[in-house]
Amino acid sequence: MKGCRPGDIVLAPPFRLGNSTYPRPLVILSVAEAEEMQVCPVTSRPPPSGSPALACSLHHFREGGLDLFEDSYILVHKQGTIRERSIRYKKGTLESDYFRTVLESARSCR
Repeated sequence: MKGCRPGDIVLAPPFRLGNSTYPRPLVILSVAEAEEMQVCPVTSRPPPSGSPALACSLHHFREGGLDLFEDSYILVHKQGTIRERSIRYKKGTLESDYFRTVLESARSCR
């Protein structure tokens, strides 16, 4: 899917999280020239205590959102890369201030 940029949340498989590799929401952290995107996964399950994760709710979105009414969690410590062509569709875009918080947290986990 063309036109995705940092701060977008997209649905793209496969991204391994635990034992599952099903399609999941991913936050785009950065886009490289080779159509590779650095991402981190979003989950509906609260992470274990002490895990670096950020709660994400509908008010964190500038447009769109996730299909859940409860908080989701951005797992900033589980970063990976995907190819742009693997994106199925865009779920939404995070508010710019909140996305800066996501980036800062992700950078501190590298």
